[in-house]
Amino acid sequence: MVLARSRIIAALLAAGLVLAGCSEQSIDKEPTAQVQSVVVEGSLGSIPAVSLPDGMNVTNREELQAIPGFGRELGAGDTAILTVTTFDGEGTLIEGPALGTPKIVTIDRDGVGEVLAETLVGKHEGSRIVLLEPVQVKGKDTTLVTVIDILPTVAEGTVPEPVAGMPEVGLVNDRQQALAMGEEPAPADLKVAPLIVGQGAQVLEGQRVLVTFASTHWSTGELIDATEPATPIAVNLNDVVPGMRAGILDQRVGSRVLLVIPPDQASGTDTVVIVVDILAAYTPEEGQ
Repeated sequence: MVLARSRIIAALLAAGLVLAGCSEQSIDKEPTAQVQSVVVEGSLGSIPAVSLPDGMNVTNREELQAIPGFGRELGAGDTAILTVTTFDGEGTLIEGPALGTPKIVTIDRDGVGEVLAETLVGKHEGSRIVLLEPVQVKGKDTTLVTVIDILPTVAEGTVPEPVAGMPEVGLVNDRQQALAMGEEPAPADLKVAPLIVGQGAQVLEGQRVLVTFASTHWSTGELIDATEPATPIAVNLNDVVPGMRAGILDQRVGSRVLLVIPPDQASGTDTVVIVVDILAAYTPEEGQ
C-alpha cells in the first residue's frame, strides 16, 4: 500500500487523529523483538525523541507501551486528552501543524477512527503508546512511528497545606466543588489556594488551557456552571473572567486550584468560588 507523506501527516495530526492507512488491519498486541528495542524518551505530553534499530521494517501494525499509565481506564465513548507525534523509519520527527498540541477527543470511530479507538479502549491515562505501521514512501518500504500520550483528565501532584479561611471542597455528583460558606463574609480580593500542585509547565499569557471546573456561589454553594466529570474543555485565557484568568496564570499544569472571585472580577453580583483542574496548556498557532 502506497501512502503519500502528506496524507500520513493529515491523517494523524489533523483534528480527527485517525490512524494512517486504508485498511482496518488490527494491531499486534505482542510486539516483536525488533519493536521491543524501540526507545522513546521524553516526559508525557512533551515532544519525544525516538531511536529505532537499524533496518527497522515492520510487516504488520504493532503496538508498544513506552510508559505505563495508572490513571482512569478508558472505555468506548469516553473523552480523552491526547498528544500525537509521528516519526519516519529513520526516527526523524515529521513536522505538522498540530505538533505537540493536546487534543480533546472522543474514543470512538468518529473521534479517532476505528483502529485507534480499539487500541485506546482499556488503556489508562498517563500511558504512552507507540504504534508502528508499514508504509511505502516514494516506492520504498519504511515504517511510520506514531507516539500517543494519554494525558490525565484529573489533577495529579502533591497536596499542600490547606489555606485558612477558604471554602471546603467536596465530591458532589462526581465533581470536586466548593461547599457553602453560609454567613461567613466573603473576601473583598481574589483568593487563590492550590489544592493539588502539578508537576507540569507553568501556564503563560495567551495560552489555551484544557480544564475541568465547577463554579458555585460563596454563600449558598449552589452550582453555577461546571464541566461534565472527566470531560475537559479548552478555554482561551483572554476569554474568561478576570479572576479566573489571574488565578490560572502561572499555575503548573496538573494542578487543582481553588479560586474565590469577588463580584468585580467575576460576571455577577455574588462572590464566585471555582475549583479548576489545569490539565494541559499550549500556545495556539497565529490566527487560531
